Amino acid sequence: MTDEQRVGARGRKSASELITPPQHLVSPELPIELPEPPDHLSDSMRAWWRAIVKDYDLEPHHLRLLEAACDAWDRMVQARKRAHG
Repeated sequence: MTDEQRVGARGRKSASELITPPQHLVSPELPIELPEPPDHLSDSMRAWWRAIVKDYDLEPHHLRLLEAACDAWDRMVQARKRAHG
């Protein structure tokens, strides 16, 4: 048996198996509850937050980074308005 055959014999997954979650992990009857954006964010950042959490499966530390990015954007817009206001 060649090295390539041994790798395949150990259960290498096809491309379709890698992108399709196992059925036991998919629960169509349970809706996925997405985290709501923090109340202090601007309307545009709250909309962006919802778009990001809808498209990506984020861990708690990712949500903290997302909130920090939204906060930074809101502060930048605030500073720009004040400087050019």
